[in-house]
Amino acid sequence: MPAFPAVQCQKIRPNGAAVESPAIWRHRAGRAVGVDAAGRFQWSGRHYDGCLLIVVCEPQCKAFSHEKFNSGFLYGLRLAFPEERLCFYGDASHIDSLRKILAHDKVSIENIEYVPVRFRIRPGILRLIGYQRLLSSVLSEVRSAGSDKVFFLSFNPEILYSLKRLKQKIAFRTMKFTLVLHGGFESIADGDVRAKAEAPSRSFRERGIVEKIRRTKLADLPAKALTVCLRAAERAFSPWHAISRRFLTETKMLLWKHSDDFRYICLSPHVRLNARRYLDVERLNFHTVTLPMVFADITPRPHNEFAKFAMFGYGDSLALGGLLTDLASRKIDSPYEIRVVGMDNRGIEGFAHVTCPSPGKPLERSDMESYAMDIDMFLILYDKTRYRLSCSGSILESLSYLKPVLHLDNECVNSFNKEKKPIGIRCDSLHMLADKLQEIVEGYADYGPVLDVFRENMLEVRRACSVEKSVGALRASFTW
Repeated sequence: MPAFPAVQCQKIRPNGAAVESPAIWRHRAGRAVGVDAAGRFQWSGRHYDGCLLIVVCEPQCKAFSHEKFNSGFLYGLRLAFPEERLCFYGDASHIDSLRKILAHDKVSIENIEYVPVRFRIRPGILRLIGYQRLLSSVLSEVRSAGSDKVFFLSFNPEILYSLKRLKQKIAFRTMKFTLVLHGGFESIADGDVRAKAEAPSRSFRERGIVEKIRRTKLADLPAKALTVCLRAAERAFSPWHAISRRFLTETKMLLWKHSDDFRYICLSPHVRLNARRYLDVERLNFHTVTLPMVFADITPRPHNEFAKFAMFGYGDSLALGGLLTDLASRKIDSPYEIRVVGMDNRGIEGFAHVTCPSPGKPLERSDMESYAMDIDMFLILYDKTRYRLSCSGSILESLSYLKPVLHLDNECVNSFNKEKKPIGIRCDSLHMLADKLQEIVEGYADYGPVLDVFRENMLEVRRACSVEKSVGALRASFTW
């Protein structure tokens, strides 16, 4: 095992305060190291592509949004490029969340520099101008540091447009970018007549203004009010909203001024496969890296007195309401629980057998894990019109905690729940899912062996989807 010098460069003071400085890497000594022995130590072999600096940028997420997957990308990039320094640009609140989740997962990434950047969301054309100014500043610092490439953990059409405009400048002409495709990529299928025909009409009661105010911190109210007023003014008086929706689309921005200096990452094999219906994925340099996640430690299957199900994290509250309505119409004598391990409690009021430990309030990861500890199965209620061109984190969360899934027919979940090696039960409709849930509830005492088989298969899928297995694909997506 090679020995690494213990050099650690960070832009966060020990008290958590951010250090603002434009000269972020100049005169930094030391070489990059692997993941230290206090956490998960991996050595992927010496690799050098002419650059000893890996720059990663998250221009959209704040706080704990995408924390689990972005930390997985940082871990994967460290394994893919063990000799290089890492530098991460992102919102200060997101940096704090990443540091917390890495510590929680016992992953210590050394020689990483965190640079807090405030990506303000401006209304109208000011938003586009703001992106170009800020990204120009970031790219200038990257060039000054001697690098010519940036790994973007997310983007939208305005960000991609800004990058392609900036790349026309002489200073940035040799810059190269790898960008991760997320939910916005679903929009390229908007013209799919079949998808529109299958899509159900969706509606749900939005939270009233009084409830929204009650859930907002007093110190945040002025900024929230200003944002609401600016957005209302934009819709009322500015044509920019309509113009951007027509011209700054995902498809048009992917195709506009494309070159080999732009690469994109699909977060599941089914995404790249489905994208072929709409785009030339080879010409656009689409790579596949399964949504990276540092999986939790293996724990034994819970042994409960009655069946317990959970909707973990983000979910479909409308579908859950439909499921609860169906279950309420049945005569089910055996006890059971459906737990919402998240903050969205819409649609569950008045129903029996359903709980939400933290209604309207975000949970820390440790709290979410605690509430999931005694759960038998996770519910994934996305129908076949969802996640055709993106990957749901719900299925990776189920793999992480070894919770078999009870889910609706969905291409994303199906790609993990194979017929020969099932990790749960697929249902064609909410009514069929309610039938299966009732069957599990009433026969729970004898259902343990079935859950054990699912869990054994999940261990095999976990190994195939581990961050370590994605090292080669990550390296290829960011090496020119």
